[in-house]
Amino acid sequence: FPTCNQNEDLIGTWNGYEVNGSSGWAATFSEAQLLVSDSFYVEWNIGNYSTNTSTTPNQIDYTVDGQVSLGIFKIEGNILTITFNEPGVSTRPSSFFSTSTARTFVFTKE
Repeated sequence: FPTCNQNEDLIGTWNGYEVNGSSGWAATFSEAQLLVSDSFYVEWNIGNYSTNTSTTPNQIDYTVDGQVSLGIFKIEGNILTITFNEPGVSTRPSSFFSTSTARTFVFTKE
């Protein structure tokens, strides 16, 4: 799908927490790469991403080590909410709720 200019809104560092999980998460977006990590770098991933902002909710594909995580996201002011399915799950999340295969993060832009 087409990469849209909302990437410009994503670029930068965002800090926040995982819904029903821990705080201290960061997401750093460049033009094509995304680094997601906890505050201790115990869990972290770096990969390429692409977005489609012509849908509601906006879509994001995050590819790490050849595996794709399908996700959705929204930006409201300086708040980014993003939900990813686990890599290899062939469907995209339909809502911003964590499930057995999806993780939701809420970030504030630095």
